[in-house]
Amino acid sequence: MEQEVPIYDAPKTVIDCFRWRNTVGLDVALEAARDYLKTA
Repeated sequence: MEQEVPIYDAPKTVIDCFRWRNTVGLDVALEAARDYLKTA
């Protein structure tokens, strides 16, 4: 299942992914954190 999520800034999006990990899935939250850390 795919879900569209608005992105306002990267750090807030990563935090929101962890906040909503039960909805979006832990794998999505971890992937978001990994992707952010690669660019930071």
